Amino acid sequence: MASVEAGELSGPEPVRCTRGGRRLRRRAATTAATTAATTAASVAAAALCLLVPACSDGDPPGAAGPSATDVGSPAPRSAPETPAPNPTPTPTPTQAEPDVADPVRVTIPAVDIDANVLPIAVDAGNVLVPPPYGDAGWWEAGPEPGEAGASVIAGHLDNADGPDVFYRLAEVEEGDEIVVTRADGGAGVFRVVDVGQYSQDAFPTESVYDASDDQPLLRLITCGGEYDRQLGRYRDNVVVFAERA
Repeated sequence: MASVEAGELSGPEPVRCTRGGRRLRRRAATTAATTAATTAASVAAAALCLLVPACSDGDPPGAAGPSATDVGSPAPRSAPETPAPNPTPTPTPTQAEPDVADPVRVTIPAVDIDANVLPIAVDAGNVLVPPPYGDAGWWEAGPEPGEAGASVIAGHLDNADGPDVFYRLAEVEEGDEIVVTRADGGAGVFRVVDVGQYSQDAFPTESVYDASDDQPLLRLITCGGEYDRQLGRYRDNVVVFAERA
C-alpha cells in the first residue's frame, strides 16, 4: 500500500487517500451544548488538548527552516456536561477491567504500525511533554488501555529524516484491530469504530477524552493536513477512535 506524503492535503476541505482508495475528509469538531458559563470556559481552554507532540516538533521530511514546539495541555478527566455523539458506541458494551498494567507497545497489523509506548506527562506549565521520536506516548494521567474511560496514545507522524511511528495512522479503517501490549505481558484488543481528521483550532476534546464513559475506549492521535512552516506545525490532527473488541 502506498504511503501518503506529509503535506499532501490542500484546499478548504483537504482529503487524504487511505487504504482501498478511501478518502479521509477533514471533519468539523462536534460541539457539545453549553449548559453553564463555567463549562464553556473549561471546554474552550482544553480545545487543543494533547494535540499530539508530533504535530509541532520538527519539520516534515525535506523541509527547511526553524521548528517550534506548541503542545497544548491535556483535557481534564472530569465528565463533560453533554457527551459528544461520536464515535457511536457498540451495541453490546464490553466491561472494563478494574486495574490494568501500563501499556508498553501498540500494534495495528492492517497498516504495519508497531511502536513502543512510553508514559508521557505534563510539565510545570501543564503542557504535555512529547514522546521521543520513534516511540508513541501514553498520557499516564488517564486510564490504562482496558480500564474504564478513554485511554490516549499519541505518536509522531514524521520527523526531519522521514516517516515516524504513526505515519500511516490515517490509513486505518473501521473494523481494524489494535493490540496494546502491557507491562505484565497481557494485551488488550480494540476495534476501530471511527477515524476523523480535525483542525487543531477545533480539536474535539470531549469526543476524544470521553471521561464519563464507563467502557474501555482507546484514542490514537497524530498529525494531518498541511505543514504550516510559519507556525512550525501541522494544521490538523488525525484521531482514531476504538472500543474494546
